[in-house]
Amino acid sequence: MKKIKHYDSCFLKLLQSRFVYILLGCLLLISVTAKAANFNSVSAIFNAQATIIDPLSVKESKQLNFGKISKPVSPGTITLNPDGSKVLNGLDCVGCGAGGNDETRSIGTLSISGSNNEMVNLTITSLPDSLNGVDLTAVSGKIGDSNCASGPTSTCPPMALGGGGNVLSIGGTLMVDQNISPGPLPTGATGIQYQVNAAYQ
Repeated sequence: MKKIKHYDSCFLKLLQSRFVYILLGCLLLISVTAKAANFNSVSAIFNAQATIIDPLSVKESKQLNFGKISKPVSPGTITLNPDGSKVLNGLDCVGCGAGGNDETRSIGTLSISGSNNEMVNLTITSLPDSLNGVDLTAVSGKIGDSNCASGPTSTCPPMALGGGGNVLSIGGTLMVDQNISPGPLPTGATGIQYQVNAAYQ
C-alpha cells in the first residue's frame, strides 16, 4: 500500500509539474504572439499637395457691332465674321458698297486670361432676346489661327493660355426684319446679347 501511495504521489507531482510547464508554455506563446503582433503593426503619415492657380477672367475689349443697317422691306441677315469680313443677305447697310466704310461696324474682341499654359475650353452662345424685328441667330469666334464653329452655340478648340492673355475675336449673324424701328438697338438685358463660358480643361 505504501508503494502504491508513493507511486500515486509521484504521479501526481509529475502531472502537476507538467501542468506548470504547459501553463508556462502557453503564457510564453501568448507573450511571443502579442509581441509579434506589435512588431508587425506599422503606421505612417503622408503629405497631400495642391496647387492654386489664377482664376479665369473674360473681359470685353471691343463690342460686337453690326453697324448701320437700312430698315428692310422683308427679313434679311448680315453676317460679320471674326476676321472682319461680312456677308449680306437681303439687307443694305452703310459702308457695304464698294469703297464704303462704316466706322461703327466692328467684330467683338475679348481678353481671356488666367494661369499661364493651362488649357481652357470656350463656348459662345447667343441668348434669346425680347426685341421685335432683330435676332442674333448665330455666333462665331476665332483665337489666333483657330476658328470656333458657327451656330447658336459656338464651341472653340481647347487653347493654352498665354502669359498676357488670349484674344478671342467674336462674330455673328444678325437677322433683321421689317418690324424693326429705326434707331440704335437697346443694350443690356433688353438688347441682343451673347454669353461666353470659359473653363479650365
